[in-house]
Amino acid sequence: MKGHNVMKINVATSRILIMVLLSIFAIGELKAQNPKPPLTLADILTALRSKRIEDPEEKNRLLIEAVIERGVTFSVSPEIEKELEITGASKALIEAIKLKGPSAKTEPKPAPTPSTPEYKPYEDRADVYVQKGEYDLAILEYNRAIDLNPKEAILYVKRGFAFFNKKNFDLALADYNKAIEIDSKETRAYLYRASLYEKDNKLEKAIADYQKVIELDQNNEQAKNDLKRLQELLARTAPAPTPTPPQQQVASRNPVQAPVNRDNQAPRQPQTQTVAKAEQPQPEKTSKEESEKKEPKREEPSNTATNVDSNEDEVIVGVGQLTSVNAVNMVKPTYPIIAQRSGVQGQVKVEVTLDEQGNVISAKAVEGPNLLRAVCEDAAKRSKFKPVLVNDKPVKARGFIIYSFAR
Repeated sequence: MKGHNVMKINVATSRILIMVLLSIFAIGELKAQNPKPPLTLADILTALRSKRIEDPEEKNRLLIEAVIERGVTFSVSPEIEKELEITGASKALIEAIKLKGPSAKTEPKPAPTPSTPEYKPYEDRADVYVQKGEYDLAILEYNRAIDLNPKEAILYVKRGFAFFNKKNFDLALADYNKAIEIDSKETRAYLYRASLYEKDNKLEKAIADYQKVIELDQNNEQAKNDLKRLQELLARTAPAPTPTPPQQQVASRNPVQAPVNRDNQAPRQPQTQTVAKAEQPQPEKTSKEESEKKEPKREEPSNTATNVDSNEDEVIVGVGQLTSVNAVNMVKPTYPIIAQRSGVQGQVKVEVTLDEQGNVISAKAVEGPNLLRAVCEDAAKRSKFKPVLVNDKPVKARGFIIYSFAR
C-alpha cells in the first residue's frame, strides 16, 4: 500500500515537472519571436533629443530602422506629428511611424516559398516604396536585401536609382560601379550611369556607357537615341581654335591698369596720339612698333599674383591655391558620418574671395564629392587669411582651397 502511494506521488511530480518545462519552453519561444517591444512616443522623443549622436541625419536613419524593425505603440495625430517635427524628426521618420502605427495599414509582405530567395521579400517591399516615391524607406529595404545577398548586381542598380532620386549622386555612382563590378553585362547599370555622367557634363564617359549598352543589347532604342543625341551635341560644342587678340599682349605688360573693353569695340588708340598738336596731324594708321614707342612707361606691380581683374572702383587679384602658410586661421571641415560609412572620400576644391582684411566673403565648392562639399564651404567661410597687397595696399583677392578626405 505504501509503495503504491509513493508511485502515485512520483507520477504526479513527473507531470508537474513536464508542465513546468513546457511552460518555460513556450515562454522562451515567445521571447525569441518578439525579442524587442514596439517603440513608444517617449522612446522616439528621447532618442531625438539625445546628444550621443550629433548628426541629425544619422540619428533619423537609425530611428527609421528601429521603427521598421520593431513597430510603434501609437498612431500619429496632427499634434504628435508637430511635436515630432519640433524635436527634429525627418519626414521619412514620420512616414515610417505612420506606416508602422497600430492604426496604419501595413504593407502586404510576400510569403517566402521554398524556391524564393531569402532576400526577395525585402527587394519586393523596396520596389513598392520606390513606386510611391518613398526613397528613404526603399533604401533601408535594399540595404537588408544586400546584406542577405551582396552578390546580386540588380540590388545595387535599384538602390543606386533610389540614391539618384534623393540627389545623393556620389552614392548612386558607387552603386552603379559596384553592380558593374559584380556583373559586367548588367545593362541597366551602364544605362543609369550614363545618365549620371551626362548630368555632370561628362559627355565622353556617358557616350562610352551608351555604346556599352548597345553592345550588350542591340535592340535598346533608348541607348541608341541618347548616344546619337550626345554625339551630335559634342560635335556642335567642340571649341574651335581662335588666335590670341593683339590687345592681350599690350594688357599683359600692366595688368593692374589694363583698359576695359566694355562694348566689344576695337581697342582705343594710345593716349599720346589723341593729344597731338593740330598743325602736326598723325597718320590714320601706325605700326605696332610706333605705338609701343609712344606709350608711356608704367611700373610693374610688386605683387606676385598671377592674375588681376580691374574695375574703376576695386582690384581683385588672383592668388592661386591658399594653404595654412597664407592663413591666420585655417578651419578644418568635419568628415560627415554618412560619407564615412558610405566610403566617400577624395579632394574638394573650394573657390574663395577675400576682402582687403583677408576675410572670406564668398566660398563655392567646384570640384569633389557632393556629400563633402557643404562642410568644406562652411570651413572656408570661417577661415581667415593674411591680406593680399598690391603696391603695399591691401586689395580683394580670389583663390582656392583644397581639402582632402580619407577614411
